[in-house]
Amino acid sequence: MISNLAKTLEEMEQKAEKRGIEKGEIRKAKIIVRQMLRKGMDEDLIAELTGLSREEVEKMKEKND
Repeated sequence: MISNLAKTLEEMEQKAEKRGIEKGEIRKAKIIVRQMLRKGMDEDLIAELTGLSREEVEKMKEKND
């Protein structure tokens, strides 16, 4: 019973760490997108290079205008 609890806690910790890493990667991509937009780069190119969708890039552009 204790080993099941330890296993469950370890799995929960791994999932939380993975989510944290993913959120960090998205946050970093958005920082880079803002920098690219300020430099006047094409939105399609930004989406391609960052892995964000065109819609996400457009929303960020509207938010910063």
